[in-house]
Amino acid sequence: MLEIVDFFIPNQSEAQILTGIEVTDFSSAKIAAQKLKSLGPKNIVITMRDIGIYALTDDNREIVKTAYKVSAIDTVAASDAFYRAFAAHYIEYNSVESAIDFASVAGALATTKTGAVDSLPYKSEILD
Repeated sequence: MLEIVDFFIPNQSEAQILTGIEVTDFSSAKIAAQKLKSLGPKNIVITMRDIGIYALTDDNREIVKTAYKVSAIDTVAASDAFYRAFAAHYIEYNSVESAIDFASVAGALATTKTGAVDSLPYKSEILD
């Protein structure tokens, strides 16, 4: 089934469980992403909390994005914000790199508020 997946976006713990590779930095994320990509998904995007994002695209281009530094209060919806923002931005602009940038801001902003739904940022907040 992974062969029909366009974007596979595990966090570092999920990537480790799936590959057996401890994901602690961009170098180990690259190795895990290569292993995951060999299973079929076109694009791999590994999220790594306060480290950042490592992506391996369908044309084997690497994208490395360091995490935004924020005063985190509650991380409960950070990944939800990231996934939602990534999908919306990619659909609109068809750019993996731009979607990662946009989603990284959304995920960081979500940690600056408490709760799940209440912490999800609006597009205008992400753009600001």
